[in-house]
Amino acid sequence: MSAISTEEFDRRVDEGEDMEEFLDMEHPIVHKAKKNPRVILNPPAWLLEFYDAEAKRRGIARKAAMNTALVEWADQQREREMKLA
Repeated sequence: MSAISTEEFDRRVDEGEDMEEFLDMEHPIVHKAKKNPRVILNPPAWLLEFYDAEAKRRGIARKAAMNTALVEWADQQREREMKLA
């Protein structure tokens, strides 16, 4: 197995080169996929109506609209905390 920098590895993968010489196939490291925890929410009807309208406007599912809104909210909170620090 040869050594290679991360940047060189990424470049070669992007160019579609054979990378087998850089991989340890005898001792692979296997990471088990982590499941996202499930959360049950009981939002008021008006909020579901809002998300349904937003999802329709964007052409996505309600769940995707809610996830997007939560990520955007978390990003705003992180930015606010960084400004206060």
